[in-house]
Amino acid sequence: MYFIKKSITIFSFIFLISPLTQAQNMTVKDVGVIGLFSHDVFTWNHRTRQNEENGIVDLSTIFDYDNGNKWETGGNPKNSENAPVYSITMDLVDFFKERLEETNYKEARKQTVAHFISLILDSYQRLTGHNFDEIGLLSHVNNTEQAVLRSMHDILPGWINLYRNGKTTKFKVTNVFQAKTRLNQKELNQPIRSFDGDYDPEYLKIDIVIRKLNLKKIDKKFIEEFSQYKQADMLAELKNYGEGHVDFFEISFSHHLVELLQKSLCSEKSEWLPERLCQQ
Repeated sequence: MYFIKKSITIFSFIFLISPLTQAQNMTVKDVGVIGLFSHDVFTWNHRTRQNEENGIVDLSTIFDYDNGNKWETGGNPKNSENAPVYSITMDLVDFFKERLEETNYKEARKQTVAHFISLILDSYQRLTGHNFDEIGLLSHVNNTEQAVLRSMHDILPGWINLYRNGKTTKFKVTNVFQAKTRLNQKELNQPIRSFDGDYDPEYLKIDIVIRKLNLKKIDKKFIEEFSQYKQADMLAELKNYGEGHVDFFEISFSHHLVELLQKSLCSEKSEWLPERLCQQ
């Protein structure tokens, strides 16, 4: 009953608390939550140049991938591409399994989606310094919104700490051989640096065995082909925000992130979203 009451409160989309005046410290957990959110609304097919996801926060990236046959291992392989995303993914899988012991598949998934959305709204608050108080928007997500989300890769940490067996060790987030490392709560809750206007060097040479990937160049190509923005300008604005000179909503492209979240939380057809409060 507590979970149901809490969900109703969260998903009324009406927050009585005043917006925060400044961004809170982002954590490794936020990297995982926002990364999984991105996978749940966008799966870019480079050949067809189309988004193959439905643009809705319904955890289809876990539960519907490969006709639902891979959910126990996290669904889409993208969800195990780095430790923060993999950890959040598997936490949600465990959450679903616990609910499945108490109820049916449909209700267990609805509760898991509701839980994931609450995580997204928490991360949104720390990312922007504001509570999300918008009504869902009945519209399709678009490539400009995907481009804006890609610009947020500025904040990705190249290294984090592992706290295990009484020792602190450095962990390289881009190491593909350790991508399925399950992070504990202390590791997930550690703070990361704010936006600084550039990608950590580890993301400029991601070793995937057969070749090295430069995430900054990949994002630049997408951003400048599918939006009206220039990556360099976006990173400069994010740095200005990260240094505390402006509010998040003074960033020229910030409204696209808000609209992306509005759209992803609204659907007339989805049976998984806890609320369908959509403005026409």
